[in-house]
This record gives sequence, structure tokens and C-alpha cells, in this order.
Amino acid sequence: MNKAKEPHIYVQFIIPAYFIFLISKFAIGDSIPGANALFTSLFVMMGYSALFLLLRRFTKGAIIPAFVSLLAFCVLFIVPFSENYRLVDFFLVFNYFGIALIPVFYTLNFKIYRLLAYLTICYFFFFIIKGTVPDEVFSISRNFISVVLLISVGFHIISATQNNRKPSPLILVLALFVAVWGVGRSGIFSFSVLLVLIPLLSNYKFLYKFLLISLILILSIYAYIYFADSIFYTALYRIENMGAEDIRETMNQEYLNKTLTSLSNIIFGTPLLDIESLAQVEYNPHNSFIRLHIFYGLFGFIIIIFSIIYALIRYIKIGNYVFMVLLMVLLFRSSVDSTAFHGPLDPLIFYLLFMPLKNIKLVKR
Repeated sequence: MNKAKEPHIYVQFIIPAYFIFLISKFAIGDSIPGANALFTSLFVMMGYSALFLLLRRFTKGAIIPAFVSLLAFCVLFIVPFSENYRLVDFFLVFNYFGIALIPVFYTLNFKIYRLLAYLTICYFFFFIIKGTVPDEVFSISRNFISVVLLISVGFHIISATQNNRKPSPLILVLALFVAVWGVGRSGIFSFSVLLVLIPLLSNYKFLYKFLLISLILILSIYAYIYFADSIFYTALYRIENMGAEDIRETMNQEYLNKTLTSLSNIIFGTPLLDIESLAQVEYNPHNSFIRLHIFYGLFGFIIIIFSIIYALIRYIKIGNYVFMVLLMVLLFRSSVDSTAFHGPLDPLIFYLLFMPLKNIKLVKR
């Protein structure tokens, strides 16, 4: 068979295509009639194509399809009793599983995903040079600047690990720079952690570490001289004066209180319309673990929380601290915004949950 026609050649480009459709959806939104629905349909189509293609590759008794099926059952179980589902939500739940399965079966091309990360950074630098306010980049919150960055940088880190390469320190430095420009506190923290820990855990040589630290200092001085009065002052002001205490805490506490008042709410998730504080933010809970509860129910919530704990323990045991740190950063970022379960960070999160399960069989031969 001609190598160009082998399935993995096409699979390599599903994630970049999916990523482009996702950015297009964030950037255009409803500014063009029908564009939002079009791009949503396109990236759902990519996810389901991958899901159907890759589930067939599992051998008999593999645990991952059983895991996906169990989560699917949890979703189907709560849909008739839940007020939180829209039709698109039902389809999106399974879409991200397909994208997450791609790196489970195929080694991602290191050059493609390094290029994807650089192109994403260049995309945001275009707006920085142009003088665009971060709020105007996407049709939704500026916080999704760091989400888009995390997706491209996350897949770069995964492809580097799969190919026994080291993630580019320049990508991590530039991503942090863009995150600071984007003013999102959780994004700044996430990329600060990645910048400090990923090079450390990837065993960079001394010279590489020296160059990295020098580059950070040079960029910091340059940024202070040219941007301190606007970009960086705003970001640091938000961190110092707002910290983590904002409406999110009120929403989280109200959701918990409302959930505990009813057995139905505990099992099927509390209707978001019943949470008064959410009305201020168009019923967006800004917490992906609340979304985990409302979209997967209590049983799905328990399954995923246990799978997270299992994955973290496995990564520690096998010494894959890069994946452990990446998963923890993704979970932290998801805890302060609606970015996962289900959301755009799901392909990365579920890949990191699937990998420790890859070689486990339900039935031993």
C-alpha cells in the first residue's frame, strides 16, 4: 500500500484542523450569521470521525472503550432528568473523546505540533503588535487566550515526549508572555508553572538552562520598559488586588449549597437556572468541575475523579513527571473556568487519563 494513503498520515492532521476550527469559532462567534454553527459542526465532525475510526483499533477486552462507554451511559442516564442539556451539549460530550484517542494510537509528528505552537503564538503576537485589546481577540472572554495557548503548547509537549524530544523553552517563554498580555490570572499562573517545571523535569543541560534564564530576564526587562504601564501593570494589578476572590467563589458555594438540598440534584446535577449568582455571568459556572457534575452526573463525576487520581499516581510511579505536571496544570486551569468536562481542554485531559489505561485488559488471557 502507498504510504501516503495509510490512515495515520491523515490522522496527523485531524488535531490541527480541529484546532483551526476551534479558533475560528472563538474568533468569529456570532458576528457572521451561521458561522458559529458551521465551525461547531466542523470540529464535532472531526471528533466523531476520529472516535469511530480509533475505537475499532482496540483489541478485545481493552479498558478504554469500556471507560468511554461507561461515561456515555452516565450521560444517557441523566439526560432525561437534567435541565442543563442543550442538543449541542449532548454531541459535544463524545466529540472530545475522539480527539483524545489520536495520540493514544499514533505518535504525533513533533515538527507539526511545534509549528502549530509557534503559529498560535504568532497569531497572538499579531494582535499585540497591532495594539488590539485582549478582550477584542475572541468573541468570548479574553480568558480563552490562555486556553487556546494551552491546547497548542500541550500538544507540543505531548509530541515532544512521545518522540523523546525536549519541549521548546522558547515556546514556553513566549506563551507566558502572551498569557501576561492576555491578563488572565489563571493563564499566567499555568504558564509560569509550565515554564519553571517542564525544562527542569526534561533534564535540560546546564547551558540550555542558562540560555533559558537569560532569555527570560531579557524578555522581562524589555517588557517592563515598553509595556509596564499598560499590559503588565494591568495583569499584576488584577493578581494583587483581586486574587482568587471574585464571583467564582460565590457561584461555587451557592452551587454546592443548592446541590446538597436535594437527592435529585446530587445524582443528576443542579439546574443552573436555579443558581441566582450565575445570572450575572449568563449561567456560565466558570468551574469545569461543576460542569463535570451537571453533564456526567454523580456517578460520572466519581469515575472521572478516580481516573484522575489513578493517572497521577501512575505517572509518579513510572516517572513521567512531565505528563503529571501537564495534567495538574490543565485541571487547575479548568477549575477556574468552563474549559473542560466538556470543553476545549478535554482532548488533552482525556488523553492524559487514557494513557495509563492503554495496556490494561478487562479480561486477562
